[in-house]
Amino acid sequence: SGDATLAVNAGLIEVYGYAGLRGFGTTHLQATLAADQGGLTRTNGELRFIGRTLSATSSNISGGFYFDGELTLQAGSIYTTTLSSFSVQGNEGGSTLRVKAPDGGSTSSMPLSALGTLKLAAWNIELDGPLYQPFGRIDVDADNTLTLGTHAALSVSGDGLLVPVGSTINGATWNYATAGTQAGVAEVGDAVQGLDALSLVKGITLTSDTLTLSKEARLDASAGGDLQAWEFVSGVGGSSDVLNQAGYYAVLP
Repeated sequence: SGDATLAVNAGLIEVYGYAGLRGFGTTHLQATLAADQGGLTRTNGELRFIGRTLSATSSNISGGFYFDGELTLQAGSIYTTTLSSFSVQGNEGGSTLRVKAPDGGSTSSMPLSALGTLKLAAWNIELDGPLYQPFGRIDVDADNTLTLGTHAALSVSGDGLLVPVGSTINGATWNYATAGTQAGVAEVGDAVQGLDALSLVKGITLTSDTLTLSKEARLDASAGGDLQAWEFVSGVGGSSDVLNQAGYYAVLP
């Protein structure tokens, strides 16, 4: 790794698709910038990893963020988007990955994301902040040492959540259009991931030669929560789907 330093401060940080850093010895991604930009005091900022399809007809959503040296992720909530499989990976033999909560602690709610997988891999990993992956997986792989501090909070529970995922056809087929939709129809017919037979592989794995665990660290894989698909059915309630008309949008909290 090089000697340069990269610091990104914002209220929301999104890492999309595949990206890598070269020449940076130290990198900070901090979603803690206050709304008035007066300091790094935000406690509900988000660091969001967004996968992408690798071709117009691909239905798999994946991404990766690769780094040398030291990488620090700090936010009130860190997660991947729905159905994304995303890896944050350091170089072998000398990388350090740190996950930190905001200085004032996290006040973020669980994200409306589902069925994603977040993998963290580095030589040394220090977890002292929130990793949330509802209905999904968190895999942490440290070649040397893995430390879970007092503020470590790893959760794959969906308890209390109702997350919208995809749409149904005739109430029988459940699909997710990975390339988006146009008027409720997938833009590319093959870029649809069928969810009917999807198995819910929920869990947290920790792998390392040396594991240090604070008694206050929290790992949560409890049950609960629901996934919800949508489908418009013409009938007495209306003959056209308002959300398929130009200029109309659904606003989610």
